[in-house]
Amino acid sequence: MPTIQEGLKKRGASYNIIPLLAALSAAYAITAILSRKRVINVFIHRKIWNIVLLLSFSVSGILGIIMAIRIGSGIDMPFYSSIVYWHTETGILLAISGMFHVAWHWRYYIPRRA
Repeated sequence: MPTIQEGLKKRGASYNIIPLLAALSAAYAITAILSRKRVINVFIHRKIWNIVLLLSFSVSGILGIIMAIRIGSGIDMPFYSSIVYWHTETGILLAISGMFHVAWHWRYYIPRRA
């Protein structure tokens, strides 16, 4: 059975951290500017990014569960390297959108002085 790395190399896969970061940052900047100019309201801006956060979490989580089932059961999956690839890509989306989310709520994480 080939390793995950061998399967990814065979597909010519590499992860798209920089392009995803650039695309999501640009999209976030656009929605932030639109909300500041009142083309869309802040609620819509945040709703868009909460949906991105939810979808990336859901897809990454479901694929992670499939991976765990495969590892735990030893079931051979011919498309396993694709699952690993998309789990990682959506995990990157999750991390980036999670950073936006933490940036909105950073005050929650700083303790108040007594």
